[in-house]
Amino acid sequence: MKNKKKIAALIIWYNPLIKYLENIKSLSENVDKIFIVDNSEERPIKLIEKLSKDEKINYHFFGNNRGIGYALNFGIKKAMNEDFEYILTLDQDSIINKLSLNHLIKILEENKNCAFSCPFIINKYFTKKPQVGKQYDVNVAMTSGSLLNLNIHRKIGDFNNDFFIDYVDTDYCLRVKEKGFRIILTEDAQLFHNEANIKEIRLFGSKFYPYNHAPFRFYYKTRNLLYMRSKYLPKNYKMIKREEKVFLKTLLKALLFEKNRIQKLRMALKGVNDYRKRIIGRAEF
Repeated sequence: MKNKKKIAALIIWYNPLIKYLENIKSLSENVDKIFIVDNSEERPIKLIEKLSKDEKINYHFFGNNRGIGYALNFGIKKAMNEDFEYILTLDQDSIINKLSLNHLIKILEENKNCAFSCPFIINKYFTKKPQVGKQYDVNVAMTSGSLLNLNIHRKIGDFNNDFFIDYVDTDYCLRVKEKGFRIILTEDAQLFHNEANIKEIRLFGSKFYPYNHAPFRFYYKTRNLLYMRSKYLPKNYKMIKREEKVFLKTLLKALLFEKNRIQKLRMALKGVNDYRKRIIGRAEF
C-alpha cells in the first residue's frame, strides 16, 4: 500500500463458507496483515488450506464460540502487539473495496480525535443509496467495516465480553462518545453487508425488510439492551431511546413477518427474566 500507516484487518469467523475466500483475497491486496479469529466449533479445514499460502494471514481458532466481543478484543490486541496503527474490523460476509478503505483512512488522517471512521451500509435490496461527498458524525455504527484508530482504542478500552453478541458495537460507541471522541461516517465508502437473512416483504403497496434473525438473537438483544439502559441512562437518554425504538421495530417485524414467532417472543421474555437475575455472558438454551 502507498499509505504510510500500517493497516491490519480483523475478520471474525463463525462457520464460514468457501465463497468468502474471494473477499479475503481481495482484502489481502489492500492491507498489511489479516487477523482471522474463528469462533466456530469446528475448524474449516478446506478453507484454511486455501488461505495457507497467504503470508499476510494470521489465523486463530478457539474451538468454541466465545462471542463477538472476545474475538474482537483478541484480534485487536494481536494487532496492537505488532504496532499497527489502524485496524479494519469485518464480519465474514462483508465486502469493502480499496477505494472505500482509502476514504476511511483519509478521515482518520485528517481528524486526529476520530476514534473510528465507518462506511455507508448497502444491502442486497439497496434500500438506501449513498450520496457522493457526504460525510458526518454519527453516534452509533457497526463494527463491521469500521476502521479503528488503535491509539484512541487504548483510551476507550476493550469491547464488552459480557454481551457475547448484540449491542457490543453500540456499547463501544457510547463509551467513545463519553470520552469525547468522534465517529465519522463517509458515504464515499460503502460496505456490502446483509444483516442476518434480510428479506423483502411487499404488503398493501409498502415494502418491509425483516432480518430473520435466529430466535436466540432476541434473547441477547433484549437482555443486553436492558443492561445498556441501566448503565447509560439518564446521561445518554437520546441514544438509548433510539436503540429501544430500533429494537421494538425489529421485534415487531419479526412477529408480523418471520417464522418461529412464538420462539422469538419467548427468547425475548427470557432475556428480560435473565436481566432481572443479573445473568450475563453466553447463555445456554
